[in-house]
Amino acid sequence: MMLDRERQEAIDAGERALDSLYGARRELASAGNWGLVDLFGGGLFSTFAKHSKMDDAQRYMEQAKRDLGATIFMVTHDSFAASYTERVLFIRDGKLWGEMLRGSNDRKTFLARILAATTRMEEGDSYDA
Repeated sequence: MMLDRERQEAIDAGERALDSLYGARRELASAGNWGLVDLFGGGLFSTFAKHSKMDDAQRYMEQAKRDLGATIFMVTHDSFAASYTERVLFIRDGKLWGEMLRGSNDRKTFLARILAATTRMEEGDSYDA
């Protein structure tokens, strides 16, 4: 009896997490559909739409993380997307170049730190958080 209840709770949590992840996928997919507007609109409208969609996707991802009690691992070259995370690992030439924790930084400050580190990495500098 107890095992059946625990199994059902796990199944329910998994289904809630999947729903959240599907919601995040929808938001992220629709954020990518603004590229053509970016070509003609100077980026302002598409940037606003992308930020809005990323905020929505982040809420879905956070809900999935809570439902599963798990960590979400994202691989990206997009510093803006990385700024929504709690921790960034920088990889250069297949090796760990550095690690950055968000800590108490707001997203914009964390983004600025990520961009600065990425610039240093691309210039061949060593890592110093």
